Amino acid sequence: TAGGKKTASVNGTYSSDFDALTDNFNEKDWYYTAAPVADLISSSLPGDVLSSALNNQTASYTGAYSLSWRRNFYGNKYDFFIPSDVSFSFTRDISASGTCTDIHQAGSSISYSAVNIFGRKGSLRLLKCFEQDEYTSSLEAAAKIPRNSPFDFTIQISGYFQGTFYIKDQDTIKFALEGTYSQDDSWSFKSTMLYKRQAYSSPVSSIVQLFSPEWKRQGQKLTRSDSLNISLSEDEYYKKQNISYLHEFDMSVSKYITLNTDISLGYQCTWDKIIYLNAGITVGATINF
Repeated sequence: TAGGKKTASVNGTYSSDFDALTDNFNEKDWYYTAAPVADLISSSLPGDVLSSALNNQTASYTGAYSLSWRRNFYGNKYDFFIPSDVSFSFTRDISASGTCTDIHQAGSSISYSAVNIFGRKGSLRLLKCFEQDEYTSSLEAAAKIPRNSPFDFTIQISGYFQGTFYIKDQDTIKFALEGTYSQDDSWSFKSTMLYKRQAYSSPVSSIVQLFSPEWKRQGQKLTRSDSLNISLSEDEYYKKQNISYLHEFDMSVSKYITLNTDISLGYQCTWDKIIYLNAGITVGATINF
């Protein structure tokens, strides 16, 4: 792709606008003559782009190429060990506005996806504490290399993993991990854990029965969920920590009404700056028509 900005005169006409657009295309003939793939290593391309950015104009050029491989879903244990998607990408970004910057980028990624592996209904059946399981994971790496100073390159690596375990009926455990790391020693880490389950008793249901003795809990749907989120990060300026906990309780009073109760706790810290502590309780209702 190619682009740029050029100062236009006011009070023009459609004809003058068309002439200016045509001239702009003609000034960027390097976009049409740049050979595919060869533009990644062309030594003359930066000078051509810079020549189109004179007189307070800007010009840019991006050449991007990618190669990917994707397989069919097996539906067995091999999904957990064999990648489902692998890709490689190569990009060159050139931008000019008085001076010219030329940056090469290379990246790669690998992804996994698997269902029903280790549980009671899985292909390996190694664990009996849950019936089914699901897994999603990915790993990515990217490098930026300035053409004029290749030793000033930067590298970033990121990864993600999520596992879901279906214990029985509506009881589910889910957790996810996500992290990034850059060459400048900046990094971030996030973790999420969720436990959702069917509930059998609650003070809320007791209060409902107190005001409505004819209401019976049998046949009504009660669910609880507890979630914990942890976030850590650090760069050359700040080091941050965030921890939050949330307990949720839902109870269907009738076919159309559901009572909701939330209890939340939170901790946020920026080292050597400030600390926040918070807690909250929310009681509400959802009405479906």
